[in-house]
Amino acid sequence: MRALALAIGLILAGAGPAAGQPAAARAQAVGDAVARGLEAQYQAALIRERRLADERESRLIADYETQLRTARARFDQGGAGALAELERARAQYAELVAGIALRDSATRAEIEAYRAEAQGLAQRASPELLDAYQRFADGDRLGAWPAIDQLTQAQVRATMAAAGARAAVSVRDAAQARETMRLYGEATAADVLALWDQAAALDPRDFWTQIERARLARALNRLEASLAAARAGLEAASNLRERSVATDEIGDVLSAQSDLPGALANYREGLAIRRALARDDPSNAERRRDLSVSLNKIGDVLSAQSDLPGALANYREGLAI
Repeated sequence: MRALALAIGLILAGAGPAAGQPAAARAQAVGDAVARGLEAQYQAALIRERRLADERESRLIADYETQLRTARARFDQGGAGALAELERARAQYAELVAGIALRDSATRAEIEAYRAEAQGLAQRASPELLDAYQRFADGDRLGAWPAIDQLTQAQVRATMAAAGARAAVSVRDAAQARETMRLYGEATAADVLALWDQAAALDPRDFWTQIERARLARALNRLEASLAAARAGLEAASNLRERSVATDEIGDVLSAQSDLPGALANYREGLAIRRALARDDPSNAERRRDLSVSLNKIGDVLSAQSDLPGALANYREGLAI
């Protein structure tokens, strides 16, 4: 980590491979590199979780991950040509996982959203935290996590008194990284939820923080906590789409509690919102997908209530979309 910190320092000072660029451009280049690496790690995690790769591609990913970690280790040791080797390994790994992950349209939309998160993280991070996230992006997730956690918690303690909402941003960034580790089997849902709970304590009005808490708590069968977080998300919703997401989450918890009428009422409220949004912007793929999700959820409840014609009608409409 010290070697990379030195390399970043040299680049920012104008003595590295980006020398000759203005300082702001050099800093941007470092941040962009970290963001690309984090995106590649997230893509690989989604590929693994959703089984998007065939056997040959899975072997290639494993081989490229090994090459990336090996190149990083050589760079840390300061060998000749190590930086060029590391940059090649990063580029090859990123190209491979992007080619697989971006084939899937649903995954592609999530990756585009994550890309914005990673770029924001890179812009906000201190040089030390950026260094730790670069190690994370280079495949040493277990080695990087203690530094990410320590630096994040130090930043939280330093800024909590002045601005809880700003501190929550750092915790949300760390929660996203912890979620990537969970997809690799290197962290648990409870580990990730603990960070989202901390973010909520700092900034309870952040809508997506409450939704993440609701989803993770439901996955852990903590249904009362999940319902409370989903309702907090509904209160924090700042637009119609967020309101529809929150009503769906409430419906999911009520369904898990076997309150099918309550779940159906919330799903139908969300469906009404999503119909209106899709009607206002019929070319918007996200709004069309949201509509299909609501229809499928309603179909599931109607099926559980033995209303098979009603379920079939909703499933068919969702299938058409």
